Amino acid sequence: MSVLIIEAFYGGSHKQLVDLLQEELEDCVLYTLPAKKWHWRARVAALYFSQNVPIRENYRILFTSSVLNLTELTALRPDLGKLKKILYFHENQLVYPVKKFQERDFQYGYNQILSCLVADVVVFNSYFNMESFLTSIGKFMKLIPDHRPKDLENIIRPKCQVIYFPIKFPDVSREHDKDPESFFKVLMSLKDLGLNFHVSVLGETFTDVPGWKLCIVVVTHFVPKIWFIQKYFQLNICILHLNSFQKGSRISARDQIL
Repeated sequence: MSVLIIEAFYGGSHKQLVDLLQEELEDCVLYTLPAKKWHWRARVAALYFSQNVPIRENYRILFTSSVLNLTELTALRPDLGKLKKILYFHENQLVYPVKKFQERDFQYGYNQILSCLVADVVVFNSYFNMESFLTSIGKFMKLIPDHRPKDLENIIRPKCQVIYFPIKFPDVSREHDKDPESFFKVLMSLKDLGLNFHVSVLGETFTDVPGWKLCIVVVTHFVPKIWFIQKYFQLNICILHLNSFQKGSRISARDQIL
């Protein structure tokens, strides 16, 4: 178990991401807390995990979302502080909408900034999420009445990257019983809408590809040149990224994070 995944809010997109990572990564272990009362998870989850994650010498990477106060966890567990620490932002508390007339709680955003300073890699699910966080740090820290820290954006930014959130379509296959026609109808609809998208279909390749040739020709400039992969890479997963290839690079959660 070389990868330790900790999720303090195990629900929704947080659950989807760590479940996918656990499924794709061969050597990992997952520790979670239920997706309830996120305010309290953000406040106290680090102490809980410090007492409930066993000490192991073979951990190499720690992956967690920004709900967890990574600074507190690594202070309470110095052994985890020595790992390569990856912090993933589903959302950020510097610009996250709050209810009308409700004052934003300084502590949540401050905790996320501290976690970024401790992390080795900081990952965001969109450029908007990343830039809105980084460019808001200076204004946010001005809420401190005096003796304010400086240059935090410049310190954190080099650690940051964007990995778009993967959408998983279970058991996408090119056999008739997996209904490939419906799959291509979705792609055709995206093409008709003029959306820029890229599709990676992973799974075993067979000699006969029923009903796909015409569809492949129609959407060919949206799909990668290597459409099928060899049998020993069979994953039966389709990951669809919208507008995620502006720089011409393919995004792989495993390759980018690890």
